[in-house]
Amino acid sequence: MLDLLLRHYRGKFDRIFLYSKSATIDKNWDPPRRYVEEQGVDQRDEKTFFDEFDADALQEQMDLQMQVAEYAKKSKMRQIPQVLWVFDDLIDDEKVMHNNHNLIATLAIRSRHFGGNIWVATQKFRALANVIRINLNALCIWPALSNRLERKAIIEEISGRYSPGAD
Repeated sequence: MLDLLLRHYRGKFDRIFLYSKSATIDKNWDPPRRYVEEQGVDQRDEKTFFDEFDADALQEQMDLQMQVAEYAKKSKMRQIPQVLWVFDDLIDDEKVMHNNHNLIATLAIRSRHFGGNIWVATQKFRALANVIRINLNALCIWPALSNRLERKAIIEEISGRYSPGAD
């Protein structure tokens, strides 16, 4: 599935940063790894795949992207270079995904203003901080979501934008 998404966005992301406890051991991350390599990023020179959440690295990435966006705007570039941050397999870290006042929450709120995009993968929608959930532009739900309460929470959360239908 990730391979399909990346093919759709091919050429649209200038950088991809992945934060996942399986970033370096799961073969499912090979498509984004190849994409990053095709963009000319060597992981030995510029680390973009992280096995643990690294707040300092994320802050540096955000600061750099804000500078890039500011430069692009001043230079009257047609489009701000785009960055994608992917957060996966981090739901068990309360400081990361459950907190409304951290860097991921800041990204959820402000990243669109400086060419930032975030993808958050989780098996538990309700475990995500409210600020992350309400700032979603898209939501992909796979059939494996068998928990009725989880489905109901998703429908209630997005019913302001979409018709709730049957649960």
